[in-house]
Amino acid sequence: ILSEADKHRAQNLLEKLTRAIENRLTEQDLSSIHTNNSVVRAQHQKGDQLLSQRSSTSAHDPFTDRLPPKPRRRSSTLNKN
Repeated sequence: ILSEADKHRAQNLLEKLTRAIENRLTEQDLSSIHTNNSVVRAQHQKGDQLLSQRSSTSAHDPFTDRLPPKPRRRSSTLNKN
């Protein structure tokens, strides 16, 4: 059983921790917005570079020029009892 003083200290600690977490989340949100903008910009630049390299070197696109998957053969030993 907790005394009133213990309950009061626990409540104060909970409030401090809650504020600290909220402040940290706000800081992370602000920095992640900046970071995300930088990352998106870098990804667009890299994508543009890859597109220009691909178009200048070859018309081959490994993502669309794949062969269809081979059909699986059923094993004749599976159904033998």
